[in-house]
Amino acid sequence: MKKRKLLCYLFAISIVFVMFPVNSRSMDIDEIKNIIRPICKKYLGKKITYRILGEGILLPVIPKINDNAFSETVYNDKNDKQQIPDEVSWKYDRQFLVDIYAAVRNQHPTKEDFNKWLNILHQGATREGVYRALVLDEFYASLENYVKKGINNESEDFANLILNKFVNLNIDSESFKNMNFYQIKRIVTEKALEVIDELKKNPDDFFSWYAVLSSDLAENYKKIWKDTLRMDDSRERHYAWAKSVPEQHIKSEVIIKIHIIFNRLSLAL
Repeated sequence: MKKRKLLCYLFAISIVFVMFPVNSRSMDIDEIKNIIRPICKKYLGKKITYRILGEGILLPVIPKINDNAFSETVYNDKNDKQQIPDEVSWKYDRQFLVDIYAAVRNQHPTKEDFNKWLNILHQGATREGVYRALVLDEFYASLENYVKKGINNESEDFANLILNKFVNLNIDSESFKNMNFYQIKRIVTEKALEVIDELKKNPDDFFSWYAVLSSDLAENYKKIWKDTLRMDDSRERHYAWAKSVPEQHIKSEVIIKIHIIFNRLSLAL
């Protein structure tokens, strides 16, 4: 068994030399580790890979959430350094609206709502603003106030994973008992967004937080995902993706992932 693992490790290292000719190989050791780490994880498993190569991208220190972090700027703040062409943005925003309605309301937007939100987005509103509008309207309020649906053990474990590890907030089980399913998934998502607003002051911490979160969700909830990126547990890949897209795309991914997982886990109720 040890011999097989050693061979796998040597195989992963050899990939680097195949991919990068000698005359162009100017990477430092950390760059090489980042390349071979996903390969080693596939053949050796996470525990052995991290022991040999280290974890690479680490979860940053979780900042204290500012009680005043929420403000109206979430509705019209598009100061992203990463911008994408309008023709591509329209395509991505269309898919976002389909995904956010399915994740938050478990329904497809009406043609009227779809066109309304699409126009609002392209007038300067943010994806986070659309999300907050959907969970603060009368429809969602009725779900929170009148639907008698709590959470099961799997959903509670997921809520604690997000709150404990990624928000640095401890919630006891009794608190969950006093809220219904729709309240819990909204609050967990809002706390994650508040942490993001603090972390984004240091972009590397923001990208690292997102990478570890996405890796954990891909690894722990493999059967939920259909999209190839969402099911990928490579921290390096999620970090690279986060660096390449506008901030609002990252936020919308966090929102959608949290809601999708809660929805799927709730089916066991």
